Amino acid sequence: MKPEEAKIIKDAVITGAADPAFWLRFFLNHWFPAPFAPFHLGIIALVTRKVEFLNKYTYAHDFLLKHFKYASDPRDPESVELPVFQLNDDGKFIMAAGPNNNIIVPRGFSKTTLLNGINLYELCVDGTIFNCYISSTATHAETQLGNVKFELETNTKLHIAYGNLVPDKSDPERWTNDQLQLLNGGILIARGRGGQVRGLNYRARRPNRITIDDLEDEKSIKSPLIRKETSDWFYASVMPAGNEMAGAVGDAEMQKPLQVNNLGTLLGPECLVMDLSNDLDFNTVRFGSVVDDETMLWEYKQPRHVYDQKRAAASRNGKLAQFVREYDSLIRVSDESIFPAVFIYQPTTRADMAAVAQALDPAISGRPGADHTALVTVGRRLSDGALWVLDEWGGIGKTPREVIDQYFINYVKWQPTHSGIEAQQYQAALVHLMREEMMRRNMVFSITPIVQGKDDRKDDRIIGVLSPRYMNGFIRHLRPLPGLEGNLNDWPNGKKDYADAASMAFTLIGATAGLVLPEEFKSPTDYGPAEEQLPPAFVTAGNHYIFHNQQRMQQQTRYRK
Repeated sequence: MKPEEAKIIKDAVITGAADPAFWLRFFLNHWFPAPFAPFHLGIIALVTRKVEFLNKYTYAHDFLLKHFKYASDPRDPESVELPVFQLNDDGKFIMAAGPNNNIIVPRGFSKTTLLNGINLYELCVDGTIFNCYISSTATHAETQLGNVKFELETNTKLHIAYGNLVPDKSDPERWTNDQLQLLNGGILIARGRGGQVRGLNYRARRPNRITIDDLEDEKSIKSPLIRKETSDWFYASVMPAGNEMAGAVGDAEMQKPLQVNNLGTLLGPECLVMDLSNDLDFNTVRFGSVVDDETMLWEYKQPRHVYDQKRAAASRNGKLAQFVREYDSLIRVSDESIFPAVFIYQPTTRADMAAVAQALDPAISGRPGADHTALVTVGRRLSDGALWVLDEWGGIGKTPREVIDQYFINYVKWQPTHSGIEAQQYQAALVHLMREEMMRRNMVFSITPIVQGKDDRKDDRIIGVLSPRYMNGFIRHLRPLPGLEGNLNDWPNGKKDYADAASMAFTLIGATAGLVLPEEFKSPTDYGPAEEQLPPAFVTAGNHYIFHNQQRMQQQTRYRK
């Protein structure tokens, strides 16, 4: 190796001693080829208890200050959230958190690789580390220990930087599949769930670091007995494992106090990560794939379109609750009796419909976390009165121009017999803008302003209109509708804008149910046949377009006069 290359490595040792993120990218670039996401940097700081290095990663500062928080009293859902990272009077990062961490991260966000890297880092730079790595099974834990073992044996940069840390067969240190004792004093032991942790010691040293990685799995959390055994084992065996030994001297006296770091994916309402989230001895930091401002937690790993595709697939398959747990790190309240998990998809055409309605729930704000604009089109089939959701459109931050344009696009596409717009407060102005646009486009139709009274709650309206019809299989979807289906699958949590627009649209055509009654169910009256009493639009689907063209021409003539 050239002298200048050796100097670069030696300089990396000095820099890396204070900057673990730099160390991981330099010595383990094949593990971490891309820059760390802000949440990775925060995890590194929490686990290593080093914080000054964060000052140089300016791209992560806003995220670290805003999103790394834990509850002051986890037992009180209304307790204030405390920031993990703060700035001192000099504008430098400081960390305010206890030693034990419970970090909840979505599935597939490289937490295991990150923990392996941190374990290797601490073994190399700190010979007093005695770390017990615990996972769901001993096999998995030993596999991860094997990854660290391989780097210690083969990584050329590490050999140049720290010399040989691997003991020979003649040395007293152990070098096995479940235990690594480095020549600098560092120790890493692998254990599975339920394995022996309490009582571990080496030359009067107890573990001073316990790293737990996905301790439970989908199978174990389904068993109340296994869940109880896991909790009992954790508090009876794991937490006391680092008690100082009486009369400790030398290396044992120098070791750091015990720190427990639990990283896991949320698998259910009753699991260890949820237990620890209510434990005052742990700082619980929770992350979902989408952070509060609706930016992605790790765009490099999971961009927004990938997340949306996975969520839509989970919704279609009735697995949204599981998706929300594993990717949003949330437990959703569910009531399977309100809406179905799987929707009925069935083709149809506009000509099959006796009546069609489009309803708009406008939300112009583009601020993070705002409501969605939602435009939903529904129809009632002429042959039997069955209901369809035909189309949807919407999103956050839609401008008035976009909303108006799409409203007219949908009108031309579906030729609705009924059109409505929610007209609460400022939204009422949109109705007037629509009517002005009709004159410019030479396209006139009736719009019903929908005003919800103060006593009408959105949830009640949605449940009352949609739930019985869905549960009886009376509503079909023309195609997958991620906005509406996501609202219903996620009920009663999250957004409800598409569901609200659908309920308004179905209400608009509610009075048309009698149009599709078979003749034998129609009561004789003193009046003429129903077809003679109704506008042509309701007589047959085929007359619909003719009637609207005639109506439009009459209205335009009046406006010209």
